[in-house]
Amino acid sequence: MVVLAFLTFALALSFILPDTSAAAEQGEVASLVSQKHIVALTGDTFWTIAQRVDPYGNITLLVDQLVIINGGTVTPGQKILLP
Repeated sequence: MVVLAFLTFALALSFILPDTSAAAEQGEVASLVSQKHIVALTGDTFWTIAQRVDPYGNITLLVDQLVIINGGTVTPGQKILLP
């Protein structure tokens, strides 16, 4: 009788709790698909790119994020991933 009550409770609980695994996978796919980038031009630096992407934002913070995401150098034609 106790086992039956436990199994009934476990079954009911499985319907109540959300399945977050599919949502997490969809979020990962969406972030990969919607990743934005720009192509670096001759003479570009992370500073000039940050000013072009968000001219009224916190340029220093954006430069720091760009360096973390893309490494320390910018070369013409490089795809610069944006945060």
